[in-house]
Amino acid sequence: MEEKVRVNVPSFSLPKEVEDILKKIREGIPMKESSKIETGKHKVELKVLKTTDEDEPDSDLEKKAGCYIFVKENKAVYVGFVGKKINQEQKQDLKNRLKDHLKGKPDNSFVKNLIKKELGIDAKDITSEERKELIRRHTDLVITISTGNIKDEEAKKLARKLERWLICILEPKYNLE
Repeated sequence: MEEKVRVNVPSFSLPKEVEDILKKIREGIPMKESSKIETGKHKVELKVLKTTDEDEPDSDLEKKAGCYIFVKENKAVYVGFVGKKINQEQKQDLKNRLKDHLKGKPDNSFVKNLIKKELGIDAKDITSEERKELIRRHTDLVITISTGNIKDEEAKKLARKLERWLICILEPKYNLE
């Protein structure tokens, strides 16, 4: 009989918030409308934006913490969040973070990772227009998941939790770090 190696692997289930949000994403989110979900003690709002639009992200994302998923051909390619600074003043909200991504700012991780993976160079080595074009070429949509006011500590904690779980589950190719 062949000897087997066993490793103690804990069993787990997804947190209810993550499970509910994944279910909604699987079911589909209407374009240009928001979908609201009450999950546990949290009220979250999901919205889909086209990354090809020249428009800025909607003003209803102002002063919001949350998570976002860049998508290409129905596959997640990058997951990020806003709400990093727990118990501190937040510099960015969901609207402004997405605006920086879509404008191709060279110092944010999505833009750096995309350019490094696709071109093998530093994001600062190409122009802003070239960065924006690359983002449009490698993404179609961004799903925003607003978890609440940027000053609400629970909303920021949920955003962070969602990002971690979504990266593990969706395995987006531009989350390199």
